[in-house]
Amino acid sequence: MQNIYVLLKTRFKAKKKRVSMLCRHAARIGAPSFRSTLAARTPLISFSSRFQIYEAPLAASIKSLKRVSVTTALLSLAIPPAVIFGGAGNVPLSGQIAITAVTMIASLGSTSAIHFLFSPYVLSLSVVSAEEEGGKGETEAAESEAAVELPELNNDSVLEAKTLTLLGGEQASSFVVKDVPGGKVPGSSRPFVNFATSSGRPYFVHASVFENKRLLSRLLGRPLRDDEK
Repeated sequence: MQNIYVLLKTRFKAKKKRVSMLCRHAARIGAPSFRSTLAARTPLISFSSRFQIYEAPLAASIKSLKRVSVTTALLSLAIPPAVIFGGAGNVPLSGQIAITAVTMIASLGSTSAIHFLFSPYVLSLSVVSAEEEGGKGETEAAESEAAVELPELNNDSVLEAKTLTLLGGEQASSFVVKDVPGGKVPGSSRPFVNFATSSGRPYFVHASVFENKRLLSRLLGRPLRDDEK
């Protein structure tokens, strides 16, 4: 048993010495190391950069209006228990229920109407640019410099629009420029809709303050009017 252990130990030392000699030889002839080989095979890491190209002039006002409307609707939900359980003099129970129902319908109805009108209103519009990050040094410096430049817009550009939710918060939705067919907008009778995606999602931007007129004309699907230029 001891002889087998000595034999295995001798073979292990011989292999270890051989590997060490091969590594030294590789270093002398300039062979790539394992670390450099691994770095060369590491895939590029992608990340997204956002470049804001539009901001709505009435964003703050519409946010305030939406939050006041939601607050009023929530307060109206406290009226029914106060009227019914607090008592309302000689008003019968059916009358109390009718009063609270009318109050709730009026408050919730106005909140729903405001959401219907302003849900397509775009607070801000940004271009989402996919960049790639690989090594360090000159490549990283070049990418960092390119990250502050607005990418060229085309039909494959991805846009991110921020709109308002039912409760007055902000939500972001993305779409590709080529997914905007232009032309007649479904449900165009709504006051705040001037373009929509192929899936039917409506949006509204103020054409007069939209700086990129070429993109604006592409989104609207028509030549710009004089007041939009």
